[in-house]
Amino acid sequence: GPTARCRLRSLAGGRPDDHDVESEADIEGASVLVFPGVGSFGSAVEVLESRGWVEPLRAYCRAGRPFFGVCLGMQLLFESSEETPGAAGLGVIPGSVTHFRTAAAGAVTDEYLTVPHIGWNGVSFAGDKAGSYVLD
Repeated sequence: GPTARCRLRSLAGGRPDDHDVESEADIEGASVLVFPGVGSFGSAVEVLESRGWVEPLRAYCRAGRPFFGVCLGMQLLFESSEETPGAAGLGVIPGSVTHFRTAAAGAVTDEYLTVPHIGWNGVSFAGDKAGSYVLD
């Protein structure tokens, strides 16, 4: 939405030439790319593929040019994600985005921790010592 665009533009320096990517040429000509993302890994990959942006994004990132991936934008840099088996990410970072498992590190389990959402939540503080607080 408009608020997110304002925040992204301020992150990118707020230059008057900042704009949304609409073509491969926009990716190639960018001095900085800010890649936000909300949604599923697989759906995002489909959009990038349908627009012909996968290879230009890979080339941009592999050239060491400034790239800031936020949430899904960062996840898409990996080779794959457990969220959408079979969907190939950009592969700029080796590895796969995986669920948080409930078992000890390295154990194989189908039980996953619920990832907390980021948003406006209530927070209460439980004081344990004078001047020291623990989130409850």
